[in-house]
Amino acid sequence: MSSPIRTRLRRMLPTVVIGVMLVGGLGLAHRAQRQADEARFRQDASVDRVAPHAPSIRMASLGQHTLVADLLWVRTVLAFAEIYVKPTPKGIEWLGAMVDTVCALDDSWRSAYFYGGSFLRVVGDIEHSDAIFKAGHQALPDDPFFPFSLGMNAYLARGDTEAALQWISVAAALPGAPDWYQAAVAGFIQEGGDRRAALHYLEEQRRTETRPRVREALDAKYRSLLHEELEAQIADHQDRFRAQFGREIEHVGELGRLPEDPLGGEWILAADGVVRSSVRESMLAKGAILDERSMILLPFGQRPF
Repeated sequence: MSSPIRTRLRRMLPTVVIGVMLVGGLGLAHRAQRQADEARFRQDASVDRVAPHAPSIRMASLGQHTLVADLLWVRTVLAFAEIYVKPTPKGIEWLGAMVDTVCALDDSWRSAYFYGGSFLRVVGDIEHSDAIFKAGHQALPDDPFFPFSLGMNAYLARGDTEAALQWISVAAALPGAPDWYQAAVAGFIQEGGDRRAALHYLEEQRRTETRPRVREALDAKYRSLLHEELEAQIADHQDRFRAQFGREIEHVGELGRLPEDPLGGEWILAADGVVRSSVRESMLAKGAILDERSMILLPFGQRPF
C-alpha cells in the first residue's frame, strides 16, 4: 500500500471510530430507554417517559444531529400509537417534546413538521399542534400544507371561521397549493354567513386563473354557491306568495319566470316543499351532498366541487 493512501487512512480513522462509537452508543441508549419505558409502563401506567432536552441532545450529537433526529423520530412514531391508545398528560407532553427535539435537530425536515403537528392534533394538544405547524410554515414558507393545517385546527377544533379563513387564504395564495384550496376559501367565507362575498371571491379568482383544473374547481364551486343563493331568493318569493294567497304553491310555474338553473338542470318543487335544482335534488336523493366541513377534508378526487 502506498504511503499517501496509508496517510489518508490514518487521518480518516479517528472520524470513522467516532462515527461507529456514536451510532453504537445511540443505538444502545435507544434500546435501554425503550426497555426502561416498557418496564415503567408495565409497573405503573401513570409513569411516563422522560422528555428530551433538545439543546443538550444537539450538543451531545457531535455534529451528527440529523442522524440523531432520525433515531429519535423512529422512537416517536413507535410510541405515538401507544400514547394515542392510552393518553396521559405526561405522555402527550413527552410526545410534544420529542417532536420539538426532532424539529430542532433537523429544522428543514418536512416530515417532522407534517406528521408531528398531526400527531399532536390527534391526541388533542391543539396548541402544540399549532406551534409545530407554525414552525413548519416558518421553515418551509412555500409549502401550503402548514398554513392550511393551521386553518383546519382553527376551524375544526375551535370553530374560529375567521382565523381559518385567514390561514387558508395564505395557503391558497402559494404557487404550489392544491387545485381545490381556492374553492375551499370560498366555503369558509360562506360558512361565515356571507355567500355573496364568496361568490365575489370566486368571480375574481375565475377572472384571473388560467390553470384548467383550478378553473374547473372554481367554476363548480361557483355554480354550487350560486344555486344556494338563488334557492334562498326563491324561498323568499314563496313566502311572499304564501302571504298573498294564503296557500303553498302547487307547481313552480306559479312563481313566474325564474332565473336559469346554474347547475344545468331545471327548477322543481321538491317533496319537502323547497324549490331547488333537479340536479341538486338527484344528488340529495343519492346522499351525495355533504357538509362543507366534510368536503374540504376529503381527498381531491372525491370532492363534489
